[in-house]
Amino acid sequence: MRIVQLLRKKKLVIATDNFLPRWDGVARFLVEVIAGLKEEYDITVLTANFKGHYDDPSIKIVRFPLRRFHVGDFPPAKPDKKMILDVVLTADIVWVQTIGPIGAATIKTAKSLKKKVIAYNHSIEWELVPNAVGHYIFKRALYEVTKLYSKKYYNMCSTLFVPTKEVSEKLSGQGIRSKKIVIPLGVDTETFFPVGVKSTAKLEIGIDPSFFVIGYVGRIGHEKDLKTLLRAYIRVRRDNKKVKLLIVGDGVESLKKSFLGKEGVILAGSKDNVVTYLHAMDVYVLPSLTETTSLSTLEAMSCGIPIVVTRVGLAKEYIINGVNGFVFSKKDPYMLYKYIMMIMKDPSLAVKLGRNARTLVMDKFQWKNTVKRIKEELNKF
Repeated sequence: MRIVQLLRKKKLVIATDNFLPRWDGVARFLVEVIAGLKEEYDITVLTANFKGHYDDPSIKIVRFPLRRFHVGDFPPAKPDKKMILDVVLTADIVWVQTIGPIGAATIKTAKSLKKKVIAYNHSIEWELVPNAVGHYIFKRALYEVTKLYSKKYYNMCSTLFVPTKEVSEKLSGQGIRSKKIVIPLGVDTETFFPVGVKSTAKLEIGIDPSFFVIGYVGRIGHEKDLKTLLRAYIRVRRDNKKVKLLIVGDGVESLKKSFLGKEGVILAGSKDNVVTYLHAMDVYVLPSLTETTSLSTLEAMSCGIPIVVTRVGLAKEYIINGVNGFVFSKKDPYMLYKYIMMIMKDPSLAVKLGRNARTLVMDKFQWKNTVKRIKEELNKF
């Protein structure tokens, strides 16, 4: 019996309200981390039944139907408590990625079964939700309600994995008492690498190589503040017509419409492989109002792309102005425009910023280290 127990893979249940085929930061994180864990764990993913198709025969995926309304660009799921109970009942480890309907229901179920629950904190919910909804009248109320909701469910977890020390301190400051373990996010630097000939990458996606490409990869949501990026782009285009704005991602329809008909704007939609699109970019912009790490920014840096970002999350700590990127204040299209123009006009500056950005990721944000730390902590349960 002891030998059988040693040979049996531990059953790992991952509960997430965000997963493929809907691309976002959580989904991309999970695709990478599952690839690193599935040899050692028998994995079941509890998630939503998003439009499209995704399957991984090496894991089990249990999907729940979506409700008919959206919160920002996010359609919440309607989880089946009995199905969650059946899955969690046999789990050795319960690992929650979000505290939406699926994550919250899984935490409650595990708690009722006296099972320990781990959660990975991908965002500061009380900052994210009010900005994502976009209704400014209700922002303060949403902020307070989301804070109370987050405190309730995170305190039901035995351990929280957090991407930065700052996130750990923010959670503790709101009375979230669960044990916190800092596990920084990383990038697969072999997948996200600097391109040899940028003109080839531009041609591959149908862009004239003589055009300067300003890029963004991620959800099109209110909290990403892409309107500031659009305003800065319009200013840039007044000075130089040979520029394109490349947006890779999907999201809120009303926000997408604000880009339609704008000269030189390319809405590429969600992509399974964003590397080719990153390789076509001459500068990467993150105009977000809230972030923790911003995996997409680290991926751009790993590709050796000069970046311009807002003072959010870890970005304000790992970006040194004029050394490996530029940092601008939230909702400031003029400063964003100035930094983009500096990079556009000075190819040697662009090369320096991109090279230093890649070096930082290689030194401090390797994906293999993220997976190693996650495995070490999961193996303790």
